Amino acid sequence: MKQLLFTTALLFSFCASPLLAQTDNDTYRNKLSLGFKGGTNFANIFDKDSESFTNDFKVGLAAGMFLQVPLGDLFGIHPEIMFSQKGFQGDGSLFGVDYEFSRTSNFIDVPLLVAIKPSSAVTLLAGPQFSYLLSTTEDVTAGDLGVEILEEFENQDLRNNIFGFAAGLDFNINQIVIGFRASWDLTNNSSDGSSDAIRYRNVIYQVTAGFRF
Repeated sequence: MKQLLFTTALLFSFCASPLLAQTDNDTYRNKLSLGFKGGTNFANIFDKDSESFTNDFKVGLAAGMFLQVPLGDLFGIHPEIMFSQKGFQGDGSLFGVDYEFSRTSNFIDVPLLVAIKPSSAVTLLAGPQFSYLLSTTEDVTAGDLGVEILEEFENQDLRNNIFGFAAGLDFNINQIVIGFRASWDLTNNSSDGSSDAIRYRNVIYQVTAGFRF
């Protein structure tokens, strides 16, 4: 998945370079801009200790808003607030019965990204990310039987707050912003706040299109 998105970004850069060269992005390079964007997450999980998870990527929704704060021609700060669906899915067989499972976790992601602007058409971004877990839905289907479990969370303590890191790049075509991101957790998910039995971490690869003012 990482190779696919990286290749897609390179192809987009190559194919769009004539168009980017003809646009007037300098107007927005030093302008405080607010924008809205939406797109797709390709989500999975990993275990930093044993890397024992072999689940499949799950497609989810990404939508929210961003702020571009210029600090001169070359640098800036880009905070964002995003509704972000993460999770994983897979299948298997137990006692001769095939089953499928998936987990969808709804988060509010708040990345605070440092922007490096080698040109007005391309922006490189990286920085810390705070994620708050809203709800988790688990679907399990075995044979003809299906079970769906929804768990919603309240911000009673820090156990549902996850810290991570995000990085990527934006292609700017006047008011249009095409974004490619990767983000991953730096702290474990733990649903009970007292045990590390559930120690997986989320990773997502994200593609979005946005409009800035």
